[in-house]
Amino acid sequence: MDKIIAEKQSCIDLIQKARQELADLKEKRAIAKAPLWEVAEGTVDAKKDFIKSKIANTDKEIAYKEANIEYLYNRLNILDNQLVYHE
Repeated sequence: MDKIIAEKQSCIDLIQKARQELADLKEKRAIAKAPLWEVAEGTVDAKKDFIKSKIANTDKEIAYKEANIEYLYNRLNILDNQLVYHE
């Protein structure tokens, strides 16, 4: 039981850290996106595509963080079940 509770605490701590990192990435994305509009050339759609290509790496990092957070929440559910059913 103590190991499960410790793992739950670890997951909670990791979720908090990942959410903070996610917020930082979203800020980085927003800051990077604004000046790109002025640099981009062509039609509105071409400008949007240009901006997407320049921030794609940050978007990928955001998606990975979100997936990690979802995994940790799922892990917490499993740990809750283990506590309830003493598995």
